[in-house]
Amino acid sequence: MTHYEIATLKTVIFGAGKAAAGLEAWLGAGTGTLLGAFATDIGPLNEVFVLRGFDTLEAMMAERRRALLSADPMGCSAFLVDLRFDSYVPFDFLPPVATGALGPVYEVRSYRTRLNGIAETQEKWRGAVPGRSAYSPLLFAG
Repeated sequence: MTHYEIATLKTVIFGAGKAAAGLEAWLGAGTGTLLGAFATDIGPLNEVFVLRGFDTLEAMMAERRRALLSADPMGCSAFLVDLRFDSYVPFDFLPPVATGALGPVYEVRSYRTRLNGIAETQEKWRGAVPGRSAYSPLLFAG
């Protein structure tokens, strides 16, 4: 996969579990590859992150358009307060995202770089990832 998307669903209080069935049906009817879905318990609460992979930018944008034009985006609008999509291209040295049950706790971090800082950041991560991965698996960076 060459493009990744993280959809962030901000739900009403206790809405993540209630949204699960509709979200699962929505994702099953769409395109792209579901790589993970994560609900927050620490930090910003009542959020669900949905990580999907796409082979082309066009496929990712068509799926995003499907959500944005829908009367029931992501199949769970009754439980949504906000919906945001972020797009990523993986760092060129990382393998494709591998799915599987890797434990009950995952850490999600977001960093912002200078406008011209992506290449420098990628090179620093290239050197740091092997040592960091000795502690726990890295799912994705891009």
